[in-house]
Amino acid sequence: MVLAIIACVCSPCSEDWIYNEGLCYSFGSSHLSWIEASAICSLFDSSLAEVSSQVENDFISLELRLRKYQRAWIGATDMFNDSNWLWIGSKNELTDYSNWLEQEADDLDEEDNCVTIETNHNNQWARDRCNHEYNFVCQAKAEEPIIG
Repeated sequence: MVLAIIACVCSPCSEDWIYNEGLCYSFGSSHLSWIEASAICSLFDSSLAEVSSQVENDFISLELRLRKYQRAWIGATDMFNDSNWLWIGSKNELTDYSNWLEQEADDLDEEDNCVTIETNHNNQWARDRCNHEYNFVCQAKAEEPIIG
């Protein structure tokens, strides 16, 4: 009796996406507004990145630096309720982790409702006007590989 085992080495992420810690990331090379970037992420069943730890912030920042991106949109916004920051994908408030540049979270400019990671400012977060155009980071849950 011959037993054949067929195994699939499948990526948990779509082509051109990068896997890290159970999530898949795409780093948008186009410069888009926050709203446009969010819409592009949605087309790929993802959202702008929801950064939940220093380790994740460091991973995203490294990938941005490798691409020579100085800043990129992530999914934090207070456009719906000023100074009430939430993640656009999950609608969760920023409670457990944040990495603001000094004074950024409390910036009084009501027009700065969206957030970038700034690789040229120690990988910290800055508020910005949502209509400015930058690179962006999409994030999706990784798929379970099918083995069979």
